[in-house]
Amino acid sequence: MSFQFESGPETLITRQEATKLLNEAGFPISARTLASMGARGYGPPFRLWGTRVLYLASEVLDWAYQRLREPFADAEMFERPFPVILRRDFMGSTKYHSFGFWPGG
Repeated sequence: MSFQFESGPETLITRQEATKLLNEAGFPISARTLASMGARGYGPPFRLWGTRVLYLASEVLDWAYQRLREPFADAEMFERPFPVILRRDFMGSTKYHSFGFWPGG
């Protein structure tokens, strides 16, 4: 006699299964990255069964959706002028340099 169950949101899954679930939902991540994030404390919540890491499927997806940024609905952020940096070259001439992006983020 074998035990049969329906998989659902409260199903406990392994790290490999969590990785597959996230990838199928559109969140590309590797099992190694998931392990690293868990060790540092900013991965999805997990439980231990002995030495095996187990996740609730619903918590894994909730964690991924919480990490999504707000959608970019307008192009305002792309219309800001890029910063121009005033520099002097080795001969003392003034140079203007635009990075084409916002330094530091």
